[in-house]
Amino acid sequence: MPRPLDLIVFGATGFTGRRVAAELARVGGDLRWAVCGRQASAVQALTEALSQQPCPPRSVVVDLHDEAGLGDACAQARLALSCVGPFARLGEPVVRACVQAGTDLMDIAGEPAYMRRILTDWDAPARQAGVSVIHACGFDAMVADLGWLRLTRAAEARGHEITTVTSFLELQSGPQGVRFHATTLDALVLGLAEKTAPPPGPVPRRPGNLALRKMPFRDPTLGRWCTMLPSADPAVVRISQERLAATTGQPQPRYLGYFAFERPGNIAASAVAGGALLGLSKARWGRQLMVRHPAWFTLGHATDAGPTEDQLARTRFRMTLRAHVRGREEPVATHRIEGPEPGYVSTPILLASAALGWLETPDGDRARGVHTPATALPHLPILAEARDHRCSLSHLE
Repeated sequence: MPRPLDLIVFGATGFTGRRVAAELARVGGDLRWAVCGRQASAVQALTEALSQQPCPPRSVVVDLHDEAGLGDACAQARLALSCVGPFARLGEPVVRACVQAGTDLMDIAGEPAYMRRILTDWDAPARQAGVSVIHACGFDAMVADLGWLRLTRAAEARGHEITTVTSFLELQSGPQGVRFHATTLDALVLGLAEKTAPPPGPVPRRPGNLALRKMPFRDPTLGRWCTMLPSADPAVVRISQERLAATTGQPQPRYLGYFAFERPGNIAASAVAGGALLGLSKARWGRQLMVRHPAWFTLGHATDAGPTEDQLARTRFRMTLRAHVRGREEPVATHRIEGPEPGYVSTPILLASAALGWLETPDGDRARGVHTPATALPHLPILAEARDHRCSLSHLE
């Protein structure tokens, strides 16, 4: 039976959700869709703000704790987008409702322990229901997850046997630096605190893969100082490779993620801040203290107001991925992915592009069960298109 909506956005009135809704209203074409939140006044204000856009949404009001109402909302749409983080606290009710309603789901989760838990608990029920649940469809970690896979396939099509993929993430910002919303800090803190994740599965490797570099180090090609990437990217790539190894029986290249800074002093400051976050995240009182006073514990980088429009406009990312073969540290192929501010500008662009492409994908070509971008979306040209090329993918020899 046809559903009245193509798509519904949960958490649409949050800081990131509003931007996802704005992107869909801009590029959605004839999409039949709705924004959903728990406060009627906020949902109404959002729909009114988008009413003059090319593809305005309808409105749905439901509380995530209202199981029946949430199920009814999911049953209206073919695809749900979830922006309800922190996902460790709020994500699973949406997964449950979508599986029970037979509705596909994409989220922007960047919490590896949560993703492993959902994979363990919900993969079989989702497959039985013919439902796709796809995690990490924002910047964290779609760019890295699709990037390593496409680079590997491009290099192997030229006859190379890739043993390692390295990535280097750079952020460029204005004089006020990079800022993020307090909810992002809340998700990070909960992700660090969660101890219920199932252990990683086996991933067969080809011999001769590169080792993680000693920290910090200077990369002469980038002209940047590098350290280990403190994000979900390596964990999400690991989940993808576990699934790919299990389905294909083929060994997978090792993935090494690094963050690249202009000055070594930036690494020291990040290490101190990261150590404080990790230490305080282990205790409930520490987590509560950080969430209540985000600016104190992030040196002003996380606030309840989030970044200003000027800060977002002045921030850009660049991720350089390199494919290596056995016995050579010099790459045999390189991809570079560039775009606007990653968390709140690129994420809506990438999620909207993925959602619209998914809705156009024939039902028989959709991977069912719980997935990451590399195992569910490799057929979609998300990085190359991103709906009007505000994110771009280039191939460098």
